[in-house]
Amino acid sequence: MNNLNYSFLDASIKYKLNVSKIDLELQATNIGNVSAYQEIVISDLTKQISNYTLPGRQILFKINFIL
Repeated sequence: MNNLNYSFLDASIKYKLNVSKIDLELQATNIGNVSAYQEIVISDLTKQISNYTLPGRQILFKINFIL
């Protein structure tokens, strides 16, 4: 049987500007850029294999402000 190992890594950093009430945030998901995931479930009578396609690496920059 194949030994399936996956490492999923997400990160975010947030900086608050107190003077202007603005929050800056940078988020990154799927940093390792894992493109597929396979799940194998084995029971007494069945073997089920599910394959999933994952979105690639994503980076988001957010600016939040209070009026």
